[in-house]
Amino acid sequence: MGRRPSGGAAMAWQRIQIMTAPRNWVIIKLLSDGKARRPSDMVRELKGEYKQANLYTAAWKLAAARVITPTHVAKESGGFVVGYRLNPKLKGVVASLEKAEKNAARRLRRVLRR
Repeated sequence: MGRRPSGGAAMAWQRIQIMTAPRNWVIIKLLSDGKARRPSDMVRELKGEYKQANLYTAAWKLAAARVITPTHVAKESGGFVVGYRLNPKLKGVVASLEKAEKNAARRLRRVLRR
């Protein structure tokens, strides 16, 4: 067995593993615009990519890893309900991952054209 990272390195590695899961990445991209959303709004905006139960589970895992943070979101009928927002400390990480994803797609297209 190899050495395992301890302390902050272990938490950072756990976040990377959770963030790069395809189903979780969809939620992160949706929340990367800075607006807080309720889970029901996320289900509506993802248009069937997620069942509501799966979205609640994924949001719970992302919140446990502190990738997204629970917050209060105002309802149309008044009052507040729990919603989620991307952790402000991770906005730069998400932006760099999106940039790397675009560069990788561009390079792949170049290779496939040859």
